[in-house]
Amino acid sequence: MLRDDYQLDADLVACPPGRSVEVDSRFSCSAQVAGVPKTVTVTVLSSDGRFEVGRPQ
Repeated sequence: MLRDDYQLDADLVACPPGRSVEVDSRFSCSAQVAGVPKTVTVTVLSSDGRFEVGRPQ
């Protein structure tokens, strides 16, 4: 999504394992964007797995 939606050169994305899919829950993932460490917030939108990925900070 970081590449497709935000056109960013992102790799080494890591999210916490074992997160439950609860609507409106949020968690942070780490990523390398153009070689710089960034944090990405993910928000669960629905119980069927839809989610929103925020712009890296």
